[in-house]
Amino acid sequence: MENQNTPLWDASLDINERLDWLLEALNLDEKCRMFSTLTPEVARLGIRSTYLGEEAAHGVEAKHDRSVNWGAPKPTTTFPQPFGMSQTWDTKLMEKMGAAVGDEARILYYREGEHGGLCRWAPMAEPERDPRFGRTEEGFGEDPHLGGQMASAYIKGMRGDNPNYIKTAATLKYFTGYNSEDRPLRVSIDPRSFYEYYLEPYRRCIIEGGAEGVMTASNAINGTPALLGDHLQEVLRKEWRFSGHIVGNECSLEELCQDERFSDREKTAALAIKAGVDCFADEPEFVEAAVRGAYDRNLLSMQDINQAVRRSFATRIRLGMFNKKEDDPFANPDESLLGGSDHADLSRQAGREAIVLLKNEEQILPISPKEKEKIAVIGPLANEWFKDWNGGIPPYRISPYEGIRDAFGEDCVTYTDGKKRLCLRCGERFVCLTQEGRLALGSRSEAEEFVITDWGQGKMNLQAASTGCYLTSVDENGKLFANRSEAFGRHVKECFCVEMLSDGRFRLTTWRGRDVYWDSEGMLRAATDEQVGIGWPGENRALFGIEQTWDGTARAVTLASEADKVVIVLGTNPVINGQIGQDREKYGLPSAQIALFEAVKKVNEQVIVVVVSNYPHDLMPLQEAKAILFTPSGCQELGRAIADVMSGSYNPSGRLNMTWYSSFEDLPAKNECDIIRTRQTYQYYRGKKQYPFGYGLSYTSFVYDIFAVEQEKEQLKAVLRVRNTGNCDGAKVIQIYAAKEEASLIRPDKKLVGFAFVMLHANEAKEVTIKIPFRELMIYDVITESMMLSDGGYRIWIGEDADTQAQIIESDGTKRPAQAIVCLEGDIRIRRDFANITGAWLYDECRNVRISKREGVQVVCISNKAQEAMMEYTMGDNDSLGSELHLKLYAIEGSKLKITINDKDSQMFALNTQGMIQEVCINLSEEMAVWGYVDEIITLKLSMKGVMGISYFWFE
Repeated sequence: MENQNTPLWDASLDINERLDWLLEALNLDEKCRMFSTLTPEVARLGIRSTYLGEEAAHGVEAKHDRSVNWGAPKPTTTFPQPFGMSQTWDTKLMEKMGAAVGDEARILYYREGEHGGLCRWAPMAEPERDPRFGRTEEGFGEDPHLGGQMASAYIKGMRGDNPNYIKTAATLKYFTGYNSEDRPLRVSIDPRSFYEYYLEPYRRCIIEGGAEGVMTASNAINGTPALLGDHLQEVLRKEWRFSGHIVGNECSLEELCQDERFSDREKTAALAIKAGVDCFADEPEFVEAAVRGAYDRNLLSMQDINQAVRRSFATRIRLGMFNKKEDDPFANPDESLLGGSDHADLSRQAGREAIVLLKNEEQILPISPKEKEKIAVIGPLANEWFKDWNGGIPPYRISPYEGIRDAFGEDCVTYTDGKKRLCLRCGERFVCLTQEGRLALGSRSEAEEFVITDWGQGKMNLQAASTGCYLTSVDENGKLFANRSEAFGRHVKECFCVEMLSDGRFRLTTWRGRDVYWDSEGMLRAATDEQVGIGWPGENRALFGIEQTWDGTARAVTLASEADKVVIVLGTNPVINGQIGQDREKYGLPSAQIALFEAVKKVNEQVIVVVVSNYPHDLMPLQEAKAILFTPSGCQELGRAIADVMSGSYNPSGRLNMTWYSSFEDLPAKNECDIIRTRQTYQYYRGKKQYPFGYGLSYTSFVYDIFAVEQEKEQLKAVLRVRNTGNCDGAKVIQIYAAKEEASLIRPDKKLVGFAFVMLHANEAKEVTIKIPFRELMIYDVITESMMLSDGGYRIWIGEDADTQAQIIESDGTKRPAQAIVCLEGDIRIRRDFANITGAWLYDECRNVRISKREGVQVVCISNKAQEAMMEYTMGDNDSLGSELHLKLYAIEGSKLKITINDKDSQMFALNTQGMIQEVCINLSEEMAVWGYVDEIITLKLSMKGVMGISYFWFE
């Protein structure tokens, strides 16, 4: 038992007094051990071993299969994936889910000895600009306003409303610019995109939501690893006054030290701590040694160490982890809440609200159970519920088929998964299963039948029909077993890749790309690393033929032909089609699923498609379906939620949180983070799309008959009245967008500035007020390097979605656009003083540029694969120009710089600094130096060719 008779445990003391005592009492070795998220016991000071961080993306993760092994999984309530949560657009529901997470985390904390689980690594506030991102499921969509509001509500629920203590500490992920699982991920982010887009949801979550922690991303921004970034201090600490702790992403310190530039782990740890990182989710021994070594080498001071330990322990004190029971405001929680009926009801409601109705031709939905229509439920996801990496283990799970069967009656519902079954043949022999589950050769009568789940791109699961177990590989020795009950893991070893050969045979490779071969004992095995190094398996590679034993498509066609309506459930597996460490390569659903749909559609046109996934998809091949429902995975009540929407007991209200592009070909490179110049997200994109941001259908109809916008101090107030004109109850997601009327710079074509989730009975009307702070209308000014409200007119309107403006229907039936124009007295942009040193990255426009670092200096250089680049700087003051242009740059032989003024006069210069950063002075020609542009605003263009980069420039 730890010593509780210390000032650390005295709740009557101020938090700073408790921390002062702690830092005085801890010795150096003990302090160095506190830099890991897994901290050891210090009994003499009343410190028990604790873990500062577990997952809670959509429920309390208590699988204990990540960083700490604390025994068997503990069932907890699971909600829809965060991607689905944000499709509800319901902040009140989000706060309730956050509160449920906080309650269940508290219950487990007390049950398990009060060691950890109160600090949770959720939510992921990173805006998701790119639908290829493998972790799209973990975020809240592409919009910083929607994502920030939804994540903030979740945090508020987790945090609770006690003025002095936190129920559960939310840790934001992943700060910032983290939209790809490519490694190493190095991104270039311009200042406007950084402040207007990437930082915005984090700002809201910290200032409005009250997040207690921030986790750094595993990327490098403008040449600096996120773990070492200036923005940790400059933005989080100074601008936002963030007082919580900053934690490095899992294994981020060790991974960074594998880069030869940062291989000195002690120096790298010191750089991270000085940048603002307070603890690391790396191996404790690695962290302790790095921190202690940094101190011994005078790379860290005791003040540096004390400051970091102070912050991480301040979180623990705010959580009440050093309060006696009588001083703990969260003691004695209601244990019936853990996986109980109240939270189950909440999960079901979240599951309903997360469903988006994408199509409903001929009003095929809803289907009344009273009609007793025969429904065929078909598809590879129809009777599945997939576990994911960032959620818990629910007390139960309801598959789509189970939910539909229970709602419509077992006598009215038939089911088949549509999967094929086959035997694998090698020459004249067949693959069979040994008693221990290994794969061997045998006769046809001994052959094992395998159920095939095709996830597209050659990825498949093979399931032994006789046992129901999945085929898996053992990396260490290459043995293959059919002994896994599910396909799951950080690396899904139950996923095999199939390569078809021209003769109709195929070969298998494991998740690591290792060939499957026959060993000397006649057993199937995968090549090990050692064997691959010497060219194995060579001629022993196994080649398989196929003998189909069950035609799943034929069975599906039979059931479809006998049914009144068909529900085909398609989609993805959250740990196979895109996940941690793996971006999506294809936009469409697996071709096998499309083929199944087409076969069913031929015999029954009354097809309803349910897509269970956490990403946008190319659904054009499914457009002949009468209805399409899109729902996320992860909700323990998934099947009941689907059935509720299908039956009409809940009217679908979900709205898309991302733009559904026509194809991946419409997108720039994955690491292209400049959303403005590459026109990404609904704010800038002007190309074709399947579905716009904010899209979603309902079984009822709504009209607006009032819309007005008033100006108040530091905000606008939008007042509207909405009426449900249909014959069933339903929720309306009200979306308010804004755009600048006239702008000299590229600004968003549209920007969500407010929204509301409003439930309305049939024929009910409600007046709704939405406040729009001026901050929502600001852009980042690269001249003053601050957010700025531009002077002038703004158009404010109600959108049915991002592409469709709503109408106001007057009492006499006339229609007008639901919009208003407001004129705001904002800031007039000042002129640039070119006599002052200007960072090259503070451009207004650019082409083919990349912001990076060279010799520790930030530079703007030519982007990869481009031959030239251009930066444009507008609003220059003529009086600040001179005859000499000074630049800090690097260039190699053959590089050229073209200087252009107002698109009239230009001059080309050859540059060569042997690739070293140097100051260069360029004497301009008389024609350019005399200018002749009296009182004229100057636009300067710097165009680069070759291999070069510019850091700063100024005129003299």
